Amino acid sequence: MPLRRSLILAAPALGMACTAPDAELPAGPAAAPRPVTALTPGGLRVHAIQTGWVRVKRRHRSYAGPDALRLPAILLDRAWTEWLPILCYAIEHPEGLFLLDTGETAAAMDPAHFACTRGDAVFYGRNLRFQVRPEEEAAAQLRALGLDPGAVRTVVMTHLHSDHAGGMGGFPRAEFLVSRADAGGHLGTLTCRLPAASRLRPVEHDGPPDGAFAASHPITRDRRLRLVPTPGHSPAHQSLLIVEGDRRWLLAGDAAFDQGQVARGEMAGIVADPGSARGTLEVLRREIEEQGTVLLPAHDAEAPSRLRRAMA
Repeated sequence: MPLRRSLILAAPALGMACTAPDAELPAGPAAAPRPVTALTPGGLRVHAIQTGWVRVKRRHRSYAGPDALRLPAILLDRAWTEWLPILCYAIEHPEGLFLLDTGETAAAMDPAHFACTRGDAVFYGRNLRFQVRPEEEAAAQLRALGLDPGAVRTVVMTHLHSDHAGGMGGFPRAEFLVSRADAGGHLGTLTCRLPAASRLRPVEHDGPPDGAFAASHPITRDRRLRLVPTPGHSPAHQSLLIVEGDRRWLLAGDAAFDQGQVARGEMAGIVADPGSARGTLEVLRREIEEQGTVLLPAHDAEAPSRLRRAMA
């Protein structure tokens, strides 16, 4: 669905959504749980870090209607999901401390944080709710783990939505790896909150096929950390694959909201390219079935325990 058509169709809904009352939201959740740490057989220490919570409209997470009505359906929806975790991952590797996404910032509790443009302010204000405490930010949690945020030199960004990119400011010495087609920003990017363009390194998925994925891009010399394309949620969404022998773990960002969506072939509502998103769901299904890959999405409440069990 072309973006312009989507926005045209959404315009009347946007006006109604600005005045329509929402279903009542329950009280905010408790503090996010402490990071879950697991050790791979090859000695990589992987930390699942929850940077607070987010709620979205139900049709944001799951939608089965016509593609052209996705955005209006989300805007008009008055029902909310439960509170979902906002997960990012730190990996202690012999070549350095790597991060997959940066999670959200406590500044998200202030509506003004989303006012890069009027459209940003309206969409985030009407369709997402955050609960993030300062001590839950990724940089603060790394310090609590005894790790120096200043030592993070490479951050893989699955995409640039606020709940994945909000914590970028906590890593002042890092370079951010963004897929080339997403590097200039995409719908939902808070461009006024991004670091200098010189710190965003566009990457191509220019390596050979890997498992079910059509291409790959290693980011470590030992090739244990590899970028793979998982487009759809954003035009060029990417995920990080950890590979040790025949064992594989996929840090999947928003390629799916949770593992169950992949098993059901259930599309999210908030996708930039529905065709690519359907293709990615099928690739993820094949990757899990054929390679035994452990899937770790960013908003899957079971992902940290799945990580721990898979690496035991």
